[in-house]
Amino acid sequence: MREVAVATQAAGILSDSREAAPLVEVEHLTKRFRQGRREIVALDDVSFAVYPGEIFGVMGLSGAGKSTLIRCINLLERPDAGRVTVAGQEMTRLTGRSLMQARRRIGMIFQHFALLSSRTVAGNVAFPLEIAGFPRPEIRRRVDELLELVGLSDRAAAYPSQLSGGQKQRVGIARALAPEPVLLLSDEATSALDPETTLSVLRLLQEINRRMGLTILMITHEMHVIREICHRVAVIDQGRLVEIGPVAQVFSRPQSEAGQRLLRAQLQEDVPADILNRPRDSSHRLFRLGFLGEVAHEPVVAEVVRTLPVMLNVLFGRIEQLGGVPWGRLVVEISGTPAAVEEARQYLKRRGVEVEEIRPVDQESAAVPSPARVEGGAA
Repeated sequence: MREVAVATQAAGILSDSREAAPLVEVEHLTKRFRQGRREIVALDDVSFAVYPGEIFGVMGLSGAGKSTLIRCINLLERPDAGRVTVAGQEMTRLTGRSLMQARRRIGMIFQHFALLSSRTVAGNVAFPLEIAGFPRPEIRRRVDELLELVGLSDRAAAYPSQLSGGQKQRVGIARALAPEPVLLLSDEATSALDPETTLSVLRLLQEINRRMGLTILMITHEMHVIREICHRVAVIDQGRLVEIGPVAQVFSRPQSEAGQRLLRAQLQEDVPADILNRPRDSSHRLFRLGFLGEVAHEPVVAEVVRTLPVMLNVLFGRIEQLGGVPWGRLVVEISGTPAAVEEARQYLKRRGVEVEEIRPVDQESAAVPSPARVEGGAA
């Protein structure tokens, strides 16, 4: 029952939209490339759906197939097999003018901004409207609205060379929104930005999603981007979609090997090595604790110390939001008699905490909870 409660909480923001048809349907998508005599399978039978108003993330390492996937969705790359449907229109059946018109309903922002250096900020935002033949007064009105939305009204006459990276990406976002798309694609849009600027751009995308109800599909290799704003996430590895679900579930309990590798890298960056390498024995054991959902706000650790004859030393910890669900992580050292330490482990497990022991011989594999080794908590 707890798994169901967490899943419902994680997906609650989408409950109304999922009663409608998916905005994006990707069905059995396959794409191959030739490299000399070698055939490379970039996408291998990929299927998923994105619902109206959702911020959907696709995560994977470099070379996993993410960029090919996003280019197949707007038909910048034509898949070898499978179908892509956006807002009820099957993109993979379109060609020529009908494809161009369909693409106007799909905005896209890029890692390296792709701005026209010879045009001003206002000119870049106006460009897709000019190509589409909008009247000049409507173009001016739309450009003014969008520059105000992204906070660049005072930079309308500036050129890209006069802007910071964050400002350039805001221009890219305004340009992508100009034709009033139903879907916004983000191709590693924050990878070239510093952490503070990345956060400001993500907050802007979140606000656009909230105010306009715009569906956003973003691909990234940066877990913190997914963690920050996405509702659901798919993990892609070697061209195959290996896992999909609410961010809280995939991050706290990854089921795929690829998802575990990605989370392992993140956790190893978070937890200092000297903590993971602390000596221990049967009376001094090191655990990683996971708190997903309401249990993250409960004084479970304090209860252990009050209830049992053990000492509990918190060595590392953080709590954050995953798709609107609180997720806490602690690395703790529990000391006492072997029986008392084991009783503390069982107590935490009964209270709904994910409990993983970090052993010297398997630190590398224990860095991420795997279904066979983690006890307690939500799946």
